[in-house]
Amino acid sequence: MKKLLTPIYKTGIFLLKRIKITFAPLGLLIFRTKKPTLASIYLSQGFIQFGYLKKLIAQSDVKKLDIIDTAKKGIKLFDLALKNDPLNVNALRLKMKIYFIMGDSINFLNQLKEIHRAKLSISLERKTDKLGLRFIPPYPVMKTIGNSCVYEGYFKAQILSGNKAKHVMMFDRKDWPSFVNPHLMTYWSQYVKIIDDPVTTKILQPISEYQSDEDGGPIVVDGQVLPTHSALALIQKYWDQENRPPLFKLKTWDRERGRKELKNIGIDDNDWFVCLHIRESGAKGDEPFRQAPIEDYFLAIKSITDRGGWVIRMGDPSMTPWPKMSHVFDYACSSIRKDWLDVFLCGACRFFIGTSSGLYTVAHNFGRPIVQTNYLPTSSIYLSRQDLFIPKLLFNKTSKIPLTFEEIMQPPVSMAASDGVFASVLGLSPINNTSEEIMEVVIEMLDKLDGKFQESEEDIYLQKQFNSLTANVGTLIGLKGIPLNCRIGKEFLHRHKDLLEVIMRKNTNSPD
Repeated sequence: MKKLLTPIYKTGIFLLKRIKITFAPLGLLIFRTKKPTLASIYLSQGFIQFGYLKKLIAQSDVKKLDIIDTAKKGIKLFDLALKNDPLNVNALRLKMKIYFIMGDSINFLNQLKEIHRAKLSISLERKTDKLGLRFIPPYPVMKTIGNSCVYEGYFKAQILSGNKAKHVMMFDRKDWPSFVNPHLMTYWSQYVKIIDDPVTTKILQPISEYQSDEDGGPIVVDGQVLPTHSALALIQKYWDQENRPPLFKLKTWDRERGRKELKNIGIDDNDWFVCLHIRESGAKGDEPFRQAPIEDYFLAIKSITDRGGWVIRMGDPSMTPWPKMSHVFDYACSSIRKDWLDVFLCGACRFFIGTSSGLYTVAHNFGRPIVQTNYLPTSSIYLSRQDLFIPKLLFNKTSKIPLTFEEIMQPPVSMAASDGVFASVLGLSPINNTSEEIMEVVIEMLDKLDGKFQESEEDIYLQKQFNSLTANVGTLIGLKGIPLNCRIGKEFLHRHKDLLEVIMRKNTNSPD
């Protein structure tokens, strides 16, 4: 029997390495024993199904029934693994991921709570909860700078609650070059103890497995077990209410050498600048729902430079070089890119214009205002009350009818996080923001910062209706009744007020 099962077990290990998905912090293994058990065998088979599911949703021409069937098979196998090992956190985590992919918010939340219960049960059994330590994984900022928002949530929650637990991050020091921005870690180090000694790491790793906070959740806020972005939104709400300062403040040395670099490209000390990041496919693969054409931002850029500002285009050298434009610097394709300069620019800009890509989170860490454009998925909006966003609209591929805001802002649509899910599972096509829409929301931010912002009674009414909608439909997963912290662009909402008609009729009791 053992000889028959071992090849299946090895197949799971092989696939784990091939599709390169990290499921647990600090090197937590998918299999907790080298000898195959029934739980590990079912987990291995379920993992293979999960790999198939990921491949299917990456395609645009796959049948919806094939996706649903693959998801069901994966869940069944994880259930069998859990039947033999009820506290198998990895089986719970993979089930949770499938429910998220399929937009099943109820089962997604239930699995999140089960993960929390399992980890808590194991930590109580092993008494690791007595240590006063919380371990956080290095891979969010090791692989992608955007996931640093998770750390922000942990530390703000700790400050708000008065929790005295010490956060620890462990990794082998030889992995330092793997960090996408090593300099950012010098800022996080004021909140977390970094341990990179291999001997110490080896000793603490077994303790860390179930005393960990990780990307994706669960995160507990006010006794509520929440997914990452919902937890971040609730934490940010409390942070705003207490008028607390941002976690980061630029260090004097970074500010001084940063201004020197700016002078070299023609930006003087008295000049102000805006950072702009438009996601492209070069760095991490093609995901059209998160991307946008660069030319759609040219009107917005002109609105900034016409007011005397500069625009610094952020990114990496794989991005499309920009044409020469007055008071615009293409930092992404320049020769002066450095990890510390990335941090300085995000921390010193007047505001940051982003898309559905994570660099804006660094600016958020420094308390810089954010303008999010072409944004999806809507359930991940955790920004503050000073920020603005406009989502991509969506239309039904069959009927060609645009979705209402009520549909866009609630599950399953609000949870969709891949082009395959939009196309094959939901049958939807995203619509890029127009040049005019992007320009208008940027002008709104400029007006707010210049003290020139005005809105009519209708604008105020529409904004209230939209806020109520996000609370009523549960845009923030697990927080039904709580609206988004940030505003949707005034002109964008006015342009598309017909998409609010359903909720407006409900609230005013007017006839259809």
